[in-house]
Amino acid sequence: MDSPEFRATGKLEKWFRSLHPIRMDIVGDFAGRELFIIEGDSLLQVAFSDERIDMNEGLQVLHSVYVVERFLHNLKSRGCHFHIIFFNFHKNLCVPEHENRDTYYKYQLSRVCIIQHLRRYAGASSIKGTYSACDHISGGDEQTTGSRSTQTDPEFQVHEFQRPYSQEFHLYLKSIRPYFILTHDGSTLKHRDSSTLRRMSLQKGMFLGFMRHMMSINVTIGLIQEVDFQNSKVFTFIIPASELIAPGTLPASMFSQLYESLSQEFQTPEIEPRPTFEGGEIQASIPRANMKPTLDPSTTLHLQSLAMLTKQQVTISPMYIAAFVLHLVLKRFLSLSQRRISQIGSSGNLKQVFAQADAFMKSLGMCQLKLVNNSGYAHNLVSAISGIGSPTGLGLADHIDGRLFKYALKNFVSIQNMKFPSDILVYHASLMEALKSDSDLDISHFSLGHPSSSTVNYLNKRQMPHEETENDTTEVMYATLKVLPFSNPVFNKHLSCIKLAVDTQLSAEMPTLSPLEKALYETHWHSTRRLDDMRTQGDKLVRISQKPKWWQLKGDQIARSKMLRYAKNLAGGEINPELIIVKKVGGKVARIQASAAKNVEQSQSSKTTAKTNMVKGTHGQASKSEQIKAANTQRISMKSQAKAAASWKSFYREICMPCETKRGVIVALTGFITKSKEETVTIEARLFKCCLLFEVWKEEYCASKENRSRGYNLVALIFNETKQILASPKLSISIKDALDTIFTLLGFTPLTSPKSYPSSGKVAFILPPPIPPKSLVNTEAGRDLGLHDFQLRYCGPFMERNLEPADDPRVKFRPDAWQIKVLDALDEDKSVFVVAPTSAGKTFIAYYAMEKILRADNDGVLVYVAPTKALVNQIAAELQTRFEKKYKDTRTVWAIHTRDYRVNSPQKCQILVTVPHILQIMLLSPALASSWSPRVKRIILDEVHCIGQGEDGVVWEQILLLAPCPIIALSATVGNPVQFHKWLQITQSSIVRQQSGKSSSSEEIVHGVPVELIHHRHRYNDLRKFRYNTKVQHPSNFIDDGTLFGGLDKVPVGAHLGIPNLDDIPRFQFIHPIAALCESDDHLPDDLVLESRDCYTLWRAMVSVQNAKYPVPKDLEPTTRFSETINKVDVIQWEEALKCILRTWLRDRDSPMAKLLNLLRGSNKNFSTEDASEPKAKGKITPPHCLDTMQLLSDLHKVNALPALLFSYDRQICNHLCARLVNILQAGEDHFRQTDLEWKRKVEEKESFDKAKERVKVHKRVAADNLEDPRDTPDSASIEYFDPKEPIQEFTFADPFKCSKEEVEKELKELRRAEIPEVFTQALRRGIGVHHAGISRTLRECVERLFRKGFLRVVIATGTLSLGINMPCATVVFVTDSVYLTPLNFRQASGRAGRRGFDLLGNVVFHKIPVHRIHRLMNSHLPSLTGHFPTSTTLILRLFILLYGSGNSDHAVTSINALLSQNQISVGLEQTSFKEQVMHHVRFSIEYLRRTNLLDVSGIPINFANCIANLYYTEPGNFMLNSLLHAGVFHKICGRFSSPSLSVPESGSVNDDVNRGLMLVLAHLFGRKPFKKGADLEELLQCRSSSTVVLAELPMEASKVIRKHNQLTLEIFINYVKTFAEQHSSVTHDTLPFTGARPSPTPAPASIHLDSNLLPSSSARSCFVSLSGHSDKFASLDDLLTSCRSDILLESSGIPYIPVDGDIKLNAYLYDFFLHGSVVELEKANEISRSGVWFLLNDFSMVLATIVTCLKNLIIYGPDDDMRLADGEELGQGAGDVLEAKQDAKASDGEAVGTQGSSYPNRAQSTAWDCSESEFSDGDSDDSDDSTSYMGQRSGVSRERERLLKVLKGFAGLQKAFNEKFKAIWATKSDRDKRAVGKGKKRLPNPRI
Repeated sequence: MDSPEFRATGKLEKWFRSLHPIRMDIVGDFAGRELFIIEGDSLLQVAFSDERIDMNEGLQVLHSVYVVERFLHNLKSRGCHFHIIFFNFHKNLCVPEHENRDTYYKYQLSRVCIIQHLRRYAGASSIKGTYSACDHISGGDEQTTGSRSTQTDPEFQVHEFQRPYSQEFHLYLKSIRPYFILTHDGSTLKHRDSSTLRRMSLQKGMFLGFMRHMMSINVTIGLIQEVDFQNSKVFTFIIPASELIAPGTLPASMFSQLYESLSQEFQTPEIEPRPTFEGGEIQASIPRANMKPTLDPSTTLHLQSLAMLTKQQVTISPMYIAAFVLHLVLKRFLSLSQRRISQIGSSGNLKQVFAQADAFMKSLGMCQLKLVNNSGYAHNLVSAISGIGSPTGLGLADHIDGRLFKYALKNFVSIQNMKFPSDILVYHASLMEALKSDSDLDISHFSLGHPSSSTVNYLNKRQMPHEETENDTTEVMYATLKVLPFSNPVFNKHLSCIKLAVDTQLSAEMPTLSPLEKALYETHWHSTRRLDDMRTQGDKLVRISQKPKWWQLKGDQIARSKMLRYAKNLAGGEINPELIIVKKVGGKVARIQASAAKNVEQSQSSKTTAKTNMVKGTHGQASKSEQIKAANTQRISMKSQAKAAASWKSFYREICMPCETKRGVIVALTGFITKSKEETVTIEARLFKCCLLFEVWKEEYCASKENRSRGYNLVALIFNETKQILASPKLSISIKDALDTIFTLLGFTPLTSPKSYPSSGKVAFILPPPIPPKSLVNTEAGRDLGLHDFQLRYCGPFMERNLEPADDPRVKFRPDAWQIKVLDALDEDKSVFVVAPTSAGKTFIAYYAMEKILRADNDGVLVYVAPTKALVNQIAAELQTRFEKKYKDTRTVWAIHTRDYRVNSPQKCQILVTVPHILQIMLLSPALASSWSPRVKRIILDEVHCIGQGEDGVVWEQILLLAPCPIIALSATVGNPVQFHKWLQITQSSIVRQQSGKSSSSEEIVHGVPVELIHHRHRYNDLRKFRYNTKVQHPSNFIDDGTLFGGLDKVPVGAHLGIPNLDDIPRFQFIHPIAALCESDDHLPDDLVLESRDCYTLWRAMVSVQNAKYPVPKDLEPTTRFSETINKVDVIQWEEALKCILRTWLRDRDSPMAKLLNLLRGSNKNFSTEDASEPKAKGKITPPHCLDTMQLLSDLHKVNALPALLFSYDRQICNHLCARLVNILQAGEDHFRQTDLEWKRKVEEKESFDKAKERVKVHKRVAADNLEDPRDTPDSASIEYFDPKEPIQEFTFADPFKCSKEEVEKELKELRRAEIPEVFTQALRRGIGVHHAGISRTLRECVERLFRKGFLRVVIATGTLSLGINMPCATVVFVTDSVYLTPLNFRQASGRAGRRGFDLLGNVVFHKIPVHRIHRLMNSHLPSLTGHFPTSTTLILRLFILLYGSGNSDHAVTSINALLSQNQISVGLEQTSFKEQVMHHVRFSIEYLRRTNLLDVSGIPINFANCIANLYYTEPGNFMLNSLLHAGVFHKICGRFSSPSLSVPESGSVNDDVNRGLMLVLAHLFGRKPFKKGADLEELLQCRSSSTVVLAELPMEASKVIRKHNQLTLEIFINYVKTFAEQHSSVTHDTLPFTGARPSPTPAPASIHLDSNLLPSSSARSCFVSLSGHSDKFASLDDLLTSCRSDILLESSGIPYIPVDGDIKLNAYLYDFFLHGSVVELEKANEISRSGVWFLLNDFSMVLATIVTCLKNLIIYGPDDDMRLADGEELGQGAGDVLEAKQDAKASDGEAVGTQGSSYPNRAQSTAWDCSESEFSDGDSDDSDDSTSYMGQRSGVSRERERLLKVLKGFAGLQKAFNEKFKAIWATKSDRDKRAVGKGKKRLPNPRI
């Protein structure tokens, strides 16, 4: 078809394919608690696409409402905040594309009912503005929302608009600023035949057109049909608005016309009146919606539409009307469970009857649509609905039940003859009377209790043929599934409450071992194994640690060397750790003893003083010893003062006097004051500095009034120095007089001293303060601002910051009050949860806890858990600088343990620094359960908010549940600290531990650990936010045409005194935090902080807009509120008072809040029309963007606001921006070298100097006449050290004074050995670094070191740098917008600004980010931490392994008891019966493990249990692997091998076939990446590529096994749902999940029931879904998850199930890579991001390594011993991790990476390095094969054993082949050259990269 509509849709589809959606968790990783909107008809399209809703036989409105509400409830329960919007323009988009025109009315009527139902429970509109949201039912005029009932949700709103282009809708968007919109993209719409093709195309075009329009107005898109609820996460695909501009898109004007034409074409004639019934037409006028006082609006609408039908010239059988009225009565009084009607059937006479019934329903529905489309009727109906004071019943949500209507029609006689209670009879009679009054239709002969006349034309029960249903026969399979016997003493006490029938017939047969599993238990295997790596310990077999490989040994040496280097870098030089000596007392006891000792000392001192006084009183003078001591003290003091005075005078003469400017002297004085320790000299230096500051103020800023404000920062410095002087104990009258003189000249009242000072004092050296004539210059700053105003505006960064500080002997600084609370909690052995912003002072907490552990004894262990390896390294390096301890054995203070490397022994240290996965493994390790786990005394979880992450968050949660000791949880960004603290308290309450320092008697066992919440809200230094506007005219650093960089400005010494002031450059536009608020906001963000300047500006603005109703209290005026000197705590209190008023104003739309926002925004001049978003190619940014970024950095350099961190959340953009900046600097430098005459002169001088120096050397060697040495000339030093090859200072951001040239060259040399790309080394030379997870660890660590030293002043990074890495800066710049720039990431990254000890203020700059986006980030709320469902089936299996493998150790028993006794096992999940549900889930997980041959009857792990448990991170793929192993699928694939030994080579075709077969199966189990539901797979398959793109289907046998497994899993968990419902839920759950609406509270008695065609009793299926005829038979896991009872917890993550049927198609990236080994193809065809491909491939490599190692261990040790031998370490490393470790080792001694150095023996030359390696060690090609050592070449080898060995051989071969391709991709040039030389090939570059 070539119509304009098809062409337009085709263009939109082409545009949509150019976009790059990103799959994200919209709760934890994207929007958090931010408001978003849902496009209503997209929501209905998804709901109506549920094929379980019966829209054919009946019209199930209530089931449709339930599907909508379940979706909304899933969002709300996960913390989402949203509005729903409907457009009258879109009302046809909700109709499924495959429906015929006869059913349109059903969806349109359901749409009306759903909208009005949701509006009934929505809150009143809180939108401020002149527009009104449309409250019309189905279009028409837009009017203001009416009143709402008391049970509404104030945050949830429903709005209707005429069309997306309406002004009202745009005003609505502007007022609420949604974070994104959830809408449909039409991709899942599929036409079934040519008749629906046009409609489908129009629908898709309108969906895409709406998306295009929303993106054009900067609204990000989320795809609603892709929403996937997993645990507490909501995953979908996000399309940022910045993706709009792409090749092939439509112009806006053309798009507008297209949208209008598509909408007109889609109008359906069925909606217009004139539906017919039995040949007549509806022509009656629209009646008034006169609401009956006893009838609800839904029933009234029915009666009035029936009246309309009866008034037409049509013949309607009264029987249909009577049956419909009867249906209304039954619907009103029957419970939902009484209305579960099965398939009624339509054969015989029923076919004609039901056809007429369908026609009647259509006519009735069309009448009702005509009524509600009339504005007058609709207004009355809406008023009636809104006027219901307290919503009761379901109302329009249960408008029609088509199945019940047909049931009433079919069984009218039997129902009519039933005996009904009087209230039902009265209600039925009232309906009959109301219908008669409206239509004059008398159907009283159809009344209940009155048998009908035989002359009436209706079908009685005897005439209705009985229809057999298929629903009853399917229940037996699930209901009769009994559990297998199970008994375990540890688990029994927790599962005793669950009563289940046991299957005694299968108890003797289970477990049924497959032949492959039987081979695991052959007793003679162990006898053939070399015993040199095993020893006995008691009655257990213990594995001896294998000798590490050469690169592992060398890696340990490198790691220790790097750690020492790292530590020195952190310490700023040589380290001097404190020697720790064990103390026998705990922290609190020590503190008490210290306090007691102090009291004793004071007591003794007082006694000594009394004794001395007595002696003086007796003899009149002190004793001789006292006199000598006093004289010595005085002499030392005088000598120190004299030395300091001499140093002060020398400093002045040698440093200050030679300075050419006063600013230079001020800079030198600042350094002198910092280093000075003698207060007598320090105070005079400060006074001298004040004098010079005043001189600069007078000379540079006081001549012009316009220039005066720019110098107020200098006056603020004078004010700060004055406060320091007045607080000094050496203050004298002469110094005070000098300060008073300066303050008088400044126009301020002199400050008073807080303490007394001597009336006279001799000044050693001081310059008198200058007193200029007042007639010449005015130096009074106080004339413009008062003392308080000036402090608030300019002195905020200098204010005293201590918040209730106090001396404390436990730490070496004066802690604030909140820090003292932390110390007290730790001393009392409590757990603490600390929420405090970055730079607030959280760091000391961890080190104080570590010191307590070290001082307590030599056995206690503290585990520090960090989210990233970079933070792990930092903490370990910091430990090296802080603590040292002597041990008698090989124990160490600290150790590092991550997945890919270790430093020191993790089990022989006292402080273990690790990542979450490793700690989880160690806590669940049987081998460590008795030796290590009981020694753990405290666990520190840094950045604990990572528990909310979608991937690894469950590991954090499991650690907290399994923690055997008190914890310390630290974070700066937690949105719900109170709720999270409550959950932490629950988890810690189950801990059972022995009281520290006491015996193990029962009286001393402590149950539970209190958790202290300490929430501190204030940073040490404040942050100022700016927007960088490149459109502002200001001098630029670019020359010529604006593309050639002219160099950085030369900034003289002292040019910028005090804090960097970005306000001096107009391109930096300040953003007031309150100005970022949205007009619709009714509350402030919890972490919104204002500095003193912000508070002052806000107060003045509030005063100017106040009115009589909303005044600003007088006590908030600064002059009345503050004392003479304002401190930080005073500003904090003032800030809270101002916020309190603001909150009142925000809640009332009549307040002056709008005027206040406009005033603040106008003063900022920040709302320019510049569109900061720019089009960009994937992974790149435009050249103008790079030029503007360079200008931004130049401006920061100009105001001394470097170093800076530039954040971009795309690794490729980071790399590209770095390269572009280097190119810009290089191009500018090249031009400078060619054109600058002074530079050429210096180069010529250098060349002449070098030639002269060389001539001198030559003549000296030949003993010729002495020539003049050029180094003896006056300027020789500057010429000699001048290097023209080095970057010119104006073209580099590097600070050469912070790092020597030799140090830099050493760093660069190491990078060259590691073959780091040249662009990065060139960038480092110019002071620019890159830091993200996609670059080499060597480069990352180098960047960190050089940045901390100060050499690098610009680092471009992703968000990984913001997770606790010690790299603070002066300024943070966000250089690109991204969907990953979330509220959480924004706070994490911006917290890096402001170096404590260096910067009094931090700057945050937004560059190329739209204004609305900036405001949204600043005004956003922190996401609430939500948990997962941690009790997965794998965790249950691992608990059994822990219990059995450790011999029922105390740690194992305690861990299990703690986990299973939790009342709330996950944060955010707070159901009343939660514990009972968890116990049922655990019991049925055990049932699953029993039936899949992983547990025996007593809970002992068997068969492949350990292998499956070690693959815990791949669930549910690990359980599919077990099923395939059990069924022998893999041994059939590997059966083509001729021998099980690797020493026997196989043909290439056999290896290829086996590898491909295994790879295909594994690609279905691990690393699964499903395509979007609506992905155009045909187009993907047609692209020219060596990738297959779409993964082929599983082999038939494997697919059959997994289907059987899925069926078993489904049966087990259906029984879980049914069992729990029967045992713990006594009432029917008939409440709608989102609104909480319930049916009428007066149901019919149980005696009134419908016998015919009722479904069997249902306990698992939701009663709302059962209305469409569904029983407890579930077709799939998705069917169970989405339609089971909503009061039963059922998470997909806790159920081992992988769908293999249906429309789910997987990305074949793993299989494709194995075939072609090309990353380029993966990126181009498979759409795998290049920045993430390494992690995906490495994860799969780790899966292969784990499988191979586990299978090998099973073969060597057998299942039983292997379980006991688990060592708590991950069994496999990815090939990428191994390669990186090898490269580090090979590069360490100066050799090129990839070449074998002489320092390490070649494997062919020496076997000492790898004598313990087996053929399956790591897949290296040169490993020897000694498989006979464990395979056994003796007689009696079973066939099953050989088959299992072939499976092992197959997986080992696959691992080797995959790793070779993986390593080839990431190998360095030296590695490739080495392989080429070894194979005799020419050295060529890698073609795959």
